[in-house]
Amino acid sequence: MTKLWHTVKHEFLEVLPPTIFFLVTFHIVLLDRALMLSEYGLHLSNVVWKTVIYVTASLFVHYLEHFSPLWWRTGSFAEGNRDLWREIVWPHFWAIQLWLVVLIFVYCAARELIRILGRERIVHIYFGHPVPRVAGGSSHGAPSRPEQETRS
Repeated sequence: MTKLWHTVKHEFLEVLPPTIFFLVTFHIVLLDRALMLSEYGLHLSNVVWKTVIYVTASLFVHYLEHFSPLWWRTGSFAEGNRDLWREIVWPHFWAIQLWLVVLIFVYCAARELIRILGRERIVHIYFGHPVPRVAGGSSHGAPSRPEQETRS
């Protein structure tokens, strides 16, 4: 038992510094991201809050989707629920729910960005026409030369 305890203690002390490092680093990254997002008016808490609400609703509807045929077949709420718990393929259920979480989060984040940037700007970003190129290359940011302007 003493050798086992010594080995566990040794391994714990070996893992402790990188664990603390990554814990602090990830919190700094989260704080930095939150500060950058709040600068543009995007509050991550709004996205997370809406995601939690929508995911809860989707979980309820997803459960009802599997439950309602069994309730209808058995005629009893309790019996239908017992059958559901016995018959449902849980890995499949949770895989679908995981996809819903990701897609709902993307939807909520996109919705928040559209609220901040405006619909017109988003439409322009995705579907706007590109700036026409000038023959001979791009002149964006290049200073004009006075001697070229004075020549006829």
